[in-house]
Amino acid sequence: MKKSVVLLIGLVYIISVVVVGVVGIKMHIYDETIYVTDIECSIRGMEPKQVDFDYQGEHYDYYYVAYDCEPNVKFEVHSNVIPSNATNDHVRYYINENENVTLQTNEDSNIAFLTFKEEGSIDIHVSSTDGGSGKEKLIWLKVKFK
Repeated sequence: MKKSVVLLIGLVYIISVVVVGVVGIKMHIYDETIYVTDIECSIRGMEPKQVDFDYQGEHYDYYYVAYDCEPNVKFEVHSNVIPSNATNDHVRYYINENENVTLQTNEDSNIAFLTFKEEGSIDIHVSSTDGGSGKEKLIWLKVKFK
């Protein structure tokens, strides 16, 4: 081969390595899955009595107490996932079977409604539905009637 052809091939090779390197760095993955890293929970109109503690072998993230309530009192539980741009930003609520407490959830938002027919306490499990992070929060709600 002639010297000019070898130099041209070398020059094209160097330029292609630089172009691929620069373009490759700027490439984005558009089907990226962003998992939930944390869940923040609250009960509307209430402040938690305790946060992040252990009791009788269980780790609770939030502890709420409501005094002087009427029968059939309703509580609104809100949850926000972190980061806010998570691919699947919904949560699932569930409680242990209890005939004195009913749980209603809204699939489109991260809100649940608990209705207490009688006073008592309940563990509320809030878990992410993204299928990869496995994040869960445990809320202990104690209700006392008048």
